[in-house]
Amino acid sequence: MNTIETHQFPNGLLLVHEKLPQSRSCGIAIGFPAGGRTENAEISGISHYLEHMIFKGTETVRNVFKTFERLGANVNAFTDVDSTVYLAECPQESAIETLKLWLQFLAEASIDREEFERERGVILSEYYISEDNPDGLVEKNATLSLFNGHPLATTVIGSEETIRKISHENMINYFRSMYHPANSVIWVSGDFPLDRLTDCIEKQEHWTMATGAPDARARATRGLLRGVFPRPRSSARSNLHRSA
Repeated sequence: MNTIETHQFPNGLLLVHEKLPQSRSCGIAIGFPAGGRTENAEISGISHYLEHMIFKGTETVRNVFKTFERLGANVNAFTDVDSTVYLAECPQESAIETLKLWLQFLAEASIDREEFERERGVILSEYYISEDNPDGLVEKNATLSLFNGHPLATTVIGSEETIRKISHENMINYFRSMYHPANSVIWVSGDFPLDRLTDCIEKQEHWTMATGAPDARARATRGLLRGVFPRPRSSARSNLHRSA
């Protein structure tokens, strides 16, 4: 029988563990309430842009995907209006190391200035493609009209103007305020005891130390993360997928 356990660390970080008896695979999701509704209008799209930058690695690790592949882990991420979530599915035996790697990459992301400028072109290309999609345009215009004057009147990708305007300093400041451990929720599904997960997280000092101050807007919307995490099946592969 599947059971769900939770553990809240003193600094506010929330761990949710879905125990899947006899499962040989593991699903991991690390989420932050950073999305369109937590962005200032002049930097609209910065949450999605930051998601791209996380995959550029750290000062010591540049190829995030290959590092995970060595563990047999498949990783991805998505940004939505209310959240940004980083995902992994992996064999049971490499679950703790996979979690450890994600925690390190999210805490130590280098957000290199040159990579930041190069990635701007990628984001702009995605924007132009979205603007050339009739279904997407209908959804965008309906959202902006229906929620006019409300924080939900936004698009995840931003506009050409805001994508070009977002500075490296904007990105660093947004990363430090929104990716605060007190804002985040870690969801892990698999067949192992909760204390193995808490031990792994406690060894990552960034995630358990109460350093800095979380962004108040993100803190207020963190409860929404409970509704966006995928629910892995108890099967050979977890039901994790990219949805944006």
